[in-house]
Amino acid sequence: MRKPATFALILATSLLMLLIATPTQAQSCKDETEMVTETQQNLNESVAQIKKESQADFEREFHQKSCLAKLGLSESLVGELVGCLDKAIQDPAATKEQLADYKTKRDTAAKLKDKITQAHTALKNAADPKAAKAAIDKFDFTN
Repeated sequence: MRKPATFALILATSLLMLLIATPTQAQSCKDETEMVTETQQNLNESVAQIKKESQADFEREFHQKSCLAKLGLSESLVGELVGCLDKAIQDPAATKEQLADYKTKRDTAAKLKDKITQAHTALKNAADPKAAKAAIDKFDFTN
C-alpha cells in the first residue's frame, strides 16, 4: 500500500517540477520580441544617421558594409521571432485571445522580415556606393 502512494507522490512532484522548470512558449518569445524591437530601433537610427551624412562620409565610414551586417543580423533575429511565434500558435494550452495575439504578432514580424530581406537584397545588389546610399535613404523599418 505504501508503494502506490510513494509512486503518486514522486509522479506529482516530477510533474510540478517540469511545469515550473519549463517556461511557456509565450514567455520564451518575449526575449525574441525584445531583441527584434531593439534591433529595429537600431536599424532606424542607422538609416536616419546615413540620410543626414554626405556621400563622402558614407563611403569613409563604411556604412554600406555595416548596414549590410545589421540587416543580416536583423533578418536572422526576426526569423527566430517568427519561428517562436509559429510554435506558440501551435500550443494547445493557449487561449483564443492568446492565439489571436500570437497570430497578429507573427504577421507583423513576417512583414518586417520581408522588408528587411528586400532591403538586404537591394543593398547587396547596389552597383556602387552612391546607389547604396540611395537605397538606404529609402529604408523604413517602422511598423
